[in-house]
Amino acid sequence: MSLEDVEVELFRAALAMRQKLLEEASDVGSIPEHDSTTGQAGKLLEMIGQFLAIPGKFTPTRFQMLYNQVLRWIPFRTNPGDQDQRKLEKALLLRLVSNADTNTHAELLRLLAPWALINLGSRWRAVER
Repeated sequence: MSLEDVEVELFRAALAMRQKLLEEASDVGSIPEHDSTTGQAGKLLEMIGQFLAIPGKFTPTRFQMLYNQVLRWIPFRTNPGDQDQRKLEKALLLRLVSNADTNTHAELLRLLAPWALINLGSRWRAVER
C-alpha cells in the first residue's frame, strides 16, 4: 500500500466518521449530548483542515467531497452546536479556496459549476446539462 493510498483512506475515514457524528448529533435527546457529539465532529473537521493545509494535499476532488458533506448539513442550525459547525465549515471552505492556486480555482469552478444552478424561490436546483 502506497503513502497516497493511506492518505486517501485517511481522508475518507475522517469524512465518514464526521458524517456519523453529525448524524448521531441530530438524533440525541439532550443539549449536552448534542454539544459533545458536535464538538467531536468539529475536532475531525479541524483535523481534515490540517491535512488539506499540507502542501499538495488539497485537491479539487477532496474539496468536492468535503463540500458535498457541508451542503448536506447546511439546513441544520437549531442548536448552538449546529451553528458552531456551520461557522467552522464555512471558515474552512473559504480558507481552503483562498489559499489554493489559480489552476485549482479553475478546476473548482468546473467541479462546482455555480452557473448550473437556478433559483426556484427559496430552493436552488441543478440545471440538467
